[in-house]
Amino acid sequence: MWLGTDARRGFAHASFDRGSAACRGTISDIPIDPNMRKLIEGHFPAIAPDLMDEVNRHYGKQIFIGKTLRPAPTYALIAERDLTMGRPVQYPMDRKTGRRSLAKEPLKELAQRDNYFEPLRELNKTLAHMKQANLIVGRDNRNRTWQQPFKSKTGRNQPSNSKHIMGFPKPYRCLIQPPPGHALGVIDYASQEFGIAAALSGDAQMQADYQKEDPYRGFARAAFGVTAFPDDGGAMRKKCKESVLGGMYGLGAEVLAYKLGISEAEARELQAIVPRIYPVFDAWLKRALNKARMGKTIYAALGWPIEIKGFDDRRGTYLNFPMQANGAEIMRLATIYIIDRGLELCAIIHDAFMILSPANRIHDDMSMLSECMRRASRVVLRGFELRLDPKVMLHPHRYEADERSRQQWDDLIRRAEQRELRKWKS
Repeated sequence: MWLGTDARRGFAHASFDRGSAACRGTISDIPIDPNMRKLIEGHFPAIAPDLMDEVNRHYGKQIFIGKTLRPAPTYALIAERDLTMGRPVQYPMDRKTGRRSLAKEPLKELAQRDNYFEPLRELNKTLAHMKQANLIVGRDNRNRTWQQPFKSKTGRNQPSNSKHIMGFPKPYRCLIQPPPGHALGVIDYASQEFGIAAALSGDAQMQADYQKEDPYRGFARAAFGVTAFPDDGGAMRKKCKESVLGGMYGLGAEVLAYKLGISEAEARELQAIVPRIYPVFDAWLKRALNKARMGKTIYAALGWPIEIKGFDDRRGTYLNFPMQANGAEIMRLATIYIIDRGLELCAIIHDAFMILSPANRIHDDMSMLSECMRRASRVVLRGFELRLDPKVMLHPHRYEADERSRQQWDDLIRRAEQRELRKWKS
């Protein structure tokens, strides 16, 4: 089903109202393990100095002092690492001011560029988060906070990172645990932005690449002449993914080069591949940008708009809008279908849904959730269906973002339990 302009806008008003109502009153929120939460919150202030000492020893510098990442020794560490690796010294930059910075996003780019800095970034994020964390948990042991629907320009939800468990550092998300006799089910839209771009642009090659197990293999074939990614720790796939997404969102060669740890010349070569292998998509994206330059309102499929009040230099905002806004439309429509089917929706997590079910019903409920999500993508994307990535956690298993976060969780609990034991012995 594809809607004309008037029908689309009428449907949009109804979906906005129902989607907002669903976010306000029908999401049951996320079950939290109360015992582990109490253990961590009680002992983290005492554990933090040990974590800082370990990271300082790892890098051989006092980069953390008093729960703060110190600029001078950190910049010195970055310079030493770059020189050791035989590359120009590049400090993390605030893209808005052009000045070097150790804020959240610049440190994220630094760790993406060189995984050597990941322990530094992770600890800094954890320390900063725990200072302001205010996880809202009710007597029913559910993390419950306002979803803030439609807050972003693209219509995405933006719940508070300091109050919503999914905004916490990945290891702390292991606090999420279904109660006894129950299971949590999570389904992501696989590579949602890539699929949306392929569907709405009508680029046949991009659509074919999306239907494969890993959509970035198409770029790898064109850029590196390979049909499968090598066992290199994900380095080649990262280059492919960043290049394709950077092409979608207008990422400059300088920024792409920094994120990948390559020269600007290499970055420009990678950027040139995207319009070559996906020419229909490239032309579609340029038309959206031209509409913005002419001051025309850009609409998502079901009517969510971005009004252009004088074209400025935020090129990425307008290039980003078609993928993110239509992703939000899909999530909103799927939410309505999920609520109408009577599923217990716990959370909307960017491009994923989390449900809670009795253990003996989880597989049937996951099937219903899958159909709701597929149906929403078909409506918004003119019959094109996004792929899904499901995951089920039966009690006593926990939510795990990845293997590394699970290891960090286990280490954190070990430290907290040791301190709890010493407290009871004293």
